[in-house]
Amino acid sequence: MKKFNFIQFDETIESILGFIEYKEKEFFDKKEQKDNLLNELIILYQKAIEFFSNCNDRRYNVFLIKLKQLFQK
Repeated sequence: MKKFNFIQFDETIESILGFIEYKEKEFFDKKEQKDNLLNELIILYQKAIEFFSNCNDRRYNVFLIKLKQLFQK
């Protein structure tokens, strides 16, 4: 069974976007052991997609594309 690192933060869009930026950098800089980072990015992208789509903000498309790209790797 895999262990998951849970992120606790204020669920404001600013903090979500900040974590996305941080986790993307960490994910793309790392050569191995990306499973936990991948799962965290998926959760963060989903939160961003949900927030922006609820606000009728087209930025949800950016994170939808990023999410699809994660699944293609």
